[in-house]
Amino acid sequence: MLLVGLFAPGEKCSAAATLGKLYYFILAHQPDFDVVWCRGTVGEKIFRPWVKQIGSLGAKVLSKHRVTDVIIDYNLQIKSD
Repeated sequence: MLLVGLFAPGEKCSAAATLGKLYYFILAHQPDFDVVWCRGTVGEKIFRPWVKQIGSLGAKVLSKHRVTDVIIDYNLQIKSD
C-alpha cells in the first residue's frame, strides 16, 4: 500500500511520507478499509500452515533455496477437505 500510495519505490520514500501514509491507513481511516490485521506472526499464521499442507501432499519446501522448476504430476490423487 505504501508503494502505491506514495507513487515511489520504497527506498525513495522519506520517513515522514511513510509515517503519514501509515497514519492514514492505520489510525485515521481504518474503519473505511477492508483490512484484517494478522493476530500472530506471518510465519506462524500463514507460512507454517502452508508448508505443512504442501508437505502433506507429498511436496518439499526447502528454505533458503531458489525455485528453478515446478513439476506437477497430474495423475496424482489429491485429497481435499
